[in-house]
Amino acid sequence: MHKFSSNQFLRLDGGYYDIPNSNYRAPDYFSTYSGGTGTYTDNIERSFHGNVQYNFSLHRQTITVGAEARQDMASNPVYALSNWRSPNTLDGQDSATIGHSYNVANYVQDEFSLTERLHIVAGGRYEYWQTYNGETNGYSASLPLTLFPNHSANSLTGKLGATYGLPGDWTIRASIGTAFRNPDINELYSTFSFYGMTFAGNPNLSPERDRSFEFGVHKRFGSRADFDTDFFQNNISDLIYSECVDPSACESYYFMNVNAAGGRTRGVEAAVRAQLFSWLTFRPSYTFTNAIITSNPDDLYSVGKHVPNIPDNMFAGQLIGQHKKWTAALTGRYASGSFASTDNDNQSPLKGVPGANDPYFLLNANVAYHINSHLQVFVTGDNLLDRHYYLYYLAPGRAVYGGIRLKF
Repeated sequence: MHKFSSNQFLRLDGGYYDIPNSNYRAPDYFSTYSGGTGTYTDNIERSFHGNVQYNFSLHRQTITVGAEARQDMASNPVYALSNWRSPNTLDGQDSATIGHSYNVANYVQDEFSLTERLHIVAGGRYEYWQTYNGETNGYSASLPLTLFPNHSANSLTGKLGATYGLPGDWTIRASIGTAFRNPDINELYSTFSFYGMTFAGNPNLSPERDRSFEFGVHKRFGSRADFDTDFFQNNISDLIYSECVDPSACESYYFMNVNAAGGRTRGVEAAVRAQLFSWLTFRPSYTFTNAIITSNPDDLYSVGKHVPNIPDNMFAGQLIGQHKKWTAALTGRYASGSFASTDNDNQSPLKGVPGANDPYFLLNANVAYHINSHLQVFVTGDNLLDRHYYLYYLAPGRAVYGGIRLKF
């Protein structure tokens, strides 16, 4: 971040994310725990992102203008195993899928005060998304190399919100808006099989679009504590979920990601900030979400059922400590299990296998040392308890890494 003056600054940020080695072995349908044929799948995923943002403040008004870009790649080679319990029994490549996508966006936001108590936020965003260079290969005459055509979409979305201050350190707020979510790289290109079931990506997916409403209340208790609660609702069109695309596919347990439904999520969030000591802050939060499928011409029985992949309950708690040049945070996070992508009828929740959405608790930590106002070194530990759970794929285990942050 660079400050030009007290009322204007420029912020630049970017990052690179790489999973060079994420793999699993799965048995074929007639194999057993002790052995048999199977597959070895290697999931390779990389992404880049960058953002530039300019802020300018004048009297009671703050204007933000920015642009961002993101590029993703996923590769999904699958190999045959003569013994699924041993990764050293590779017996040729069964298939491979690869694809890329990118997003570019421009946005502007205006925040201003009509009175001392009434504040307005209005913003707009234009986004363009494209998936490209997609292909799949089954290495056989019946499943030859297939090239997917490029696929793109764009969207103009916006938000309007207001906050109003009440006596007694109370504040109420409300907002309406629209949003755009493109399919992620795994929904587009990742395909895997498990015990005879195949879960297929779909490079022809269209983005989800959302209309949302939110109402909240904030209360301050002096300088040492405050409380927030929000009610929210989202109405989603072109909802992405996994279904049997035809009767013959269902008989062979073949599921594909499709745009075939509308959904509605409704819920409540609550959060507290408590200043336990001058150097220690505690921030607990809770979110309840009720998400249902509201329309689905291809599967009428699923209407009214819970949307897969969205947990009902999420808890989090964070302890943040600061002392001189040191900053540390310990974060615990729990999410209840949710129905898997293939279980639109909410009949048979999966647990502990690929494709499942298990309940989980994570403990993460971060320690940073500020060498000066421009340079910071940090160490981060994720999943410190080394919990093993599935969120479609097996989630990463314990990871510790470090780095430096530069500010200009």
